[in-house]
Amino acid sequence: MGTNTIPSASDGTPIPASDHNSIKEALGNDLVPRNTSGVATAVQGNLGTTTYPWLAFYFGLVASGLSIRENSGKIAFYVGGANVFEFDSGGLIDESVPLAAIAQPNYVESSNCGASVSITSSSFTDVTNLSVSITTIGRPVKLLLCSSGDDSNYGSYNGNGIDLYYASGNNTGQIKFLRGSTQISVNQYYYNSPGNGLHISGEEMIDYPSAGTYTYKVQALVFSGLGSISFHNMRLVAVEL
Repeated sequence: MGTNTIPSASDGTPIPASDHNSIKEALGNDLVPRNTSGVATAVQGNLGTTTYPWLAFYFGLVASGLSIRENSGKIAFYVGGANVFEFDSGGLIDESVPLAAIAQPNYVESSNCGASVSITSSSFTDVTNLSVSITTIGRPVKLLLCSSGDDSNYGSYNGNGIDLYYASGNNTGQIKFLRGSTQISVNQYYYNSPGNGLHISGEEMIDYPSAGTYTYKVQALVFSGLGSISFHNMRLVAVEL
């Protein structure tokens, strides 16, 4: 259908054949619903009846199978002749949307840090492998420092988790989350039972970055520089909520 160049007219003015043909072309090719054979008609009944005024609207090439149809009181959208999704009075019917069309969670996880990564420095030190990069659309990002499930001793000292240890006196350790070079969280742990260890199962937090690509990582230290904080079979996970 081309540009509408039909002039205005007064009562009694004859309609030129070119204007009549333009209207006919518009109705036949663009406005009137067509069946799968391209014929301008309703799917059931006659076009314009009180029962089926417009039961379906077909558009584009017949071979494309594009249409909008009435389906038991719902509006159904078809592509390639297949029903891809539907609306009812409550809005989009979730069950009608193919699983492949549903966005998957924005989720990344690091590699396993290893069976045992021990940090004895009093300065913040990167924990091996506990780093991930994620591209976000500006929604909150949940970070989880959690067990990778690669060890059967979860919950026990030197099993999956994080252990703070000091042979004598007491010890204080810190675990830090960073977004790039920006510190976003620091948690501190303390114990004063020499020769024993404090076991930590994991950590989690929520960050609120703007849209962009970010690298998150985990660092740790021990205050005294004499004890240790050890990571066993841990991973860093980032999920945009």
